[in-house]
Amino acid sequence: MRLLSSFIACSLDGFIAPHSGDLSFLDLAHAEGEDYGYHAFKSLVDTVFMGRKTYEKVASLGHPDPHPDCRMLVFSAQPAPTIWVEDERRQWCNESVTDWARRAKNHGGKGLYCDGGAQLLAALLQARLVDELIVTVVPVPLGEGLALWDSPERLEDFDCTNEHSYPNGVVQKTYRLK
Repeated sequence: MRLLSSFIACSLDGFIAPHSGDLSFLDLAHAEGEDYGYHAFKSLVDTVFMGRKTYEKVASLGHPDPHPDCRMLVFSAQPAPTIWVEDERRQWCNESVTDWARRAKNHGGKGLYCDGGAQLLAALLQARLVDELIVTVVPVPLGEGLALWDSPERLEDFDCTNEHSYPNGVVQKTYRLK
């Protein structure tokens, strides 16, 4: 069975973004030459998927094809935007992410990477379809915004298998589904 993972950053108080969508708080995690294990993680993945809002944010930052090395799916109830280029590697999906994930986990291939957003990840967590969470905590509180956890008890489903602190105050924790 394929591993479904999320490699995600959040603020000290558990928000992945403020309501404004401004992601500049992530700049505080920047450390020259440090990728926090992202490239090693991506080497284990062949399929990346995200929600429409996350895709639109990433595209607005100048990355309309943020994962050219992987199959990429965007989940949305909305139709694809006119700039979207559908091909055998890129797909716009209107189906339930949980239905798709159940099927995808049983097909051959490398890992599945949920690259956001909060609603998509919440649906997958509620269905217990996420096998691994790699959470990079940036040492700044946002006070409010889009919460990483849909429920304060969500981590009860996981064991923390690794924790690493960096000199700049960033802490990265890896959780595995029990």
